[in-house]
Amino acid sequence: MKKHILLILYIIVNICHGQNSYKTIEKSGKKPDWLNGTDENYIITYGSGPTSEAAKEQCLANIRTNIANAIAIQVSSKTEIDISTKNGKSDENFKYKIVSQTANLPSLNGISINKAKDYYWEKLQDKGKNIIYGYHLKYPFSKGELQALIEEYETMDRENTLKIKQISALIDSVTSFDRLEAAIVEMQALETRLIDDRKEKIQALLERLKSSSHPFQIRPVQNNAGELTFVIKNANGDNVRATQKPVFTSKCAKLKSYNATDDTYTLAYEFDLCKYVDVPEFKLSYTVGDRKLEFIQPVDVNLNKVELTLSGEVTIKALNQNPADVLESECELNLNSRYNYPFKIRTIQLKVDNEQPIVSGEIGQSVDKQGVFKVSFKYNKPLKKEAITHKNKTFPYISCLIQYTNLNTGKDGVVHLSNQRYSTDW
Repeated sequence: MKKHILLILYIIVNICHGQNSYKTIEKSGKKPDWLNGTDENYIITYGSGPTSEAAKEQCLANIRTNIANAIAIQVSSKTEIDISTKNGKSDENFKYKIVSQTANLPSLNGISINKAKDYYWEKLQDKGKNIIYGYHLKYPFSKGELQALIEEYETMDRENTLKIKQISALIDSVTSFDRLEAAIVEMQALETRLIDDRKEKIQALLERLKSSSHPFQIRPVQNNAGELTFVIKNANGDNVRATQKPVFTSKCAKLKSYNATDDTYTLAYEFDLCKYVDVPEFKLSYTVGDRKLEFIQPVDVNLNKVELTLSGEVTIKALNQNPADVLESECELNLNSRYNYPFKIRTIQLKVDNEQPIVSGEIGQSVDKQGVFKVSFKYNKPLKKEAITHKNKTFPYISCLIQYTNLNTGKDGVVHLSNQRYSTDW
């Protein structure tokens, strides 16, 4: 096959020479015997070009192509059945792909004119004074060298398979988007070279990194209204470092600031308009390679809010009294928490008209869900019966001041409830 191809090329070139009336005006010497022959231990090839160097380069390119074709024929003959049943690829297509893959073999980069066994060149000129160089080359290439290249190709092919497995595991375990970006470049380079079902595996891995299906998640470390501190987790639960600033987009929120400390990220945002949106949220996008990794974060406009109202009336019971004063009393309130965020009741202060306020000690009662809950405390200071009793008042109102600590944010707050009804048992 190789002999026939080279012979046809030689005939075509000589016909062209004849048609254009080229004549030899210079040559390297006497035409060697091997010029039109074949030798199983050599590649005999021809190249032409407007300069001697161009003709040499064509010869070297022909040598690389011949070697690549020889490797392809050997490899495809071993795997032809597998290719036809698994992938529906024709043998010629498979060989063509192997030829393109062999370009990555390090040994083929070592092909040089200096390694040639012999050469012959001619400088030709036609009637129009146009010059062309013809270059013949005899290049050593034995069966042993072919086998060594086949083994080199098969080693490279096994390494490609191993690399796909490593990249597949890397996607779940990578701890840096920079490393992931390098892996994407590796995958795309492999995708262009491979032709069997490994190509489909790479395509599936790349597909997995698209925004709708990538294996990374945002995990809030601290989430307050207008401020989110978060980490990015891989599929194994490890933190992922992202050196780039994400793109922040939202229909209602606006980014104020973004800070990164090691693998922890904090962003502050305005969210006042989010109360007017049906689905308030913002999106963070990281570009890794040519992939866009997106994270959607809902915006709770009432996040970590504490809002309390009184359910029913405040009751004050006398535990110890004399005719003029209540010496010891117990106060009870049914409070309603509007939101489902945890807080702790610290102290309560009750005030009737201009009397001295009734102040609890440290209550320390925690609430972690919305709805009605009861709070009571004892008061050990005297209360004037006549001034405090509800029975001589047309509108028995009391004001409440409730101090609390937000357990999510650690911040203290105060709730004022004015003109609340109350009752006493005296």
